[in-house]
Amino acid sequence: MSALGLTLYTWQCEVLVSCSKGIPTACLAPNGSGKSSTVLTSLILWFLSEFPKGRAVVTSGSWAQLKSQLFDNLKRFSNHRLFAGYEFLESSLKTPAGGFAVGLSVEDAYKMEGHHQRTDSPVLVVVDEAKAIADPVFEAIDKCTPTFKIIVSSAGPASGRLYRIFTSESKYWFRRKVTYRECPHLSETQRLIDLELYPAGEHSTFYKNKWLSEFATDAGESVISLDSLRACQANPPAHQPGQITAGCDFAAGGGDSCVLSIANANRLEVVDSWKHHNPKNSAGRFINLFRKLGLKGHQISGDAGGLGVGFIYDLQASGFYIKAVNNGSPARKSEQYANLAAEYWDGFNVLVENRRIILPNNEALLSQLSNRRKEYDSKGRIKLESKEDMKARGASSPDLADAAILAMMAPGGWGSFRANVNPAGAQHEAEQWDYLAELQVRHSKILQWGSEGPGSVDFSRLW
Repeated sequence: MSALGLTLYTWQCEVLVSCSKGIPTACLAPNGSGKSSTVLTSLILWFLSEFPKGRAVVTSGSWAQLKSQLFDNLKRFSNHRLFAGYEFLESSLKTPAGGFAVGLSVEDAYKMEGHHQRTDSPVLVVVDEAKAIADPVFEAIDKCTPTFKIIVSSAGPASGRLYRIFTSESKYWFRRKVTYRECPHLSETQRLIDLELYPAGEHSTFYKNKWLSEFATDAGESVISLDSLRACQANPPAHQPGQITAGCDFAAGGGDSCVLSIANANRLEVVDSWKHHNPKNSAGRFINLFRKLGLKGHQISGDAGGLGVGFIYDLQASGFYIKAVNNGSPARKSEQYANLAAEYWDGFNVLVENRRIILPNNEALLSQLSNRRKEYDSKGRIKLESKEDMKARGASSPDLADAAILAMMAPGGWGSFRANVNPAGAQHEAEQWDYLAELQVRHSKILQWGSEGPGSVDFSRLW
């Protein structure tokens, strides 16, 4: 960027080059690193000088930052010779040829839908501070057809579209994570202060989020932490061949998916997932999959809530009398869990934390498993965050997770047996029962004194 008189870091050059080639580009970097003031400013000025009739549409999770960090920085170049005749306004920039860059608030982001690339007028879509933008806004943005697309943000929670871009959707993007080490201008004093503020130091969620551009995988809110899932996936146990069980999550329209998962003893697999508005069509697809896999009704569990009742009826009509599981029914440990779903999810978490199961290489599944928050009812029992609340904060419906947990935890599943969840605990419990049985035998022998006399019992043999 010698023409602009800017000296760029290597990571800034990599991001700019990627986007200028038409590759969808996403960047996570610490606050103050120069995402908006340097990278986006440079990109927009390059775009409008290269394509004077081009249209740059910009939105941000923070309108104040959009104005102060981006458009105010664009105004710095209002007197630059390359931009003579350009009109620099509060939240827009216009070229003499009719091109422009315009800032839209999140509430107005739906207006992006009307911007499609043309031969004489390409489109640049810019999303700043994407961690604060909900999925419905991204869906509106996806309806336009840009020539160039870039998303930048500091790291946020492990949920929502930004998170998925760096996980389950990563193959569609050039992604760059930037740490404080690549931004030597950032305050070292402030970094050291942040280290002292949190007992966990560099391992604290706050520190990793702010300085290392890592998503906040677990702040104690998730039923299952992403860190535990990663550890379980990286160091899986040996496969223990045994009973094969399946879990079904049913859906029809509304953006949710039908899912079939298989648990081959302690090895989990997502067999298939799809979306279809017609439940009869999806029921037929389940039946076809059951037959291909050689599954019998007693091996399959399905969610019997809501639409599940109709699906289960259709499956029964074809001879598959699956186990109907009502996630809202009382838990077996009703004093600890608000319902059966909470009990299954927490039990699955124990398997993950103890690295007892083999997880598939499926980022979407891991994202859903780690995105559901743990809540408590008025009795202090564990309950799950509702799907409505999940969608309200931009998290997707946990269809893959629900099917996987049903396959592993429903009656007959490998995780439903205590000896598989905690072998050492089960062994200890069995030993305790053996000891109690032995005491009972000894006690019965001692009671024989009444008929045989005290001298008839040899205590050396008993104790």
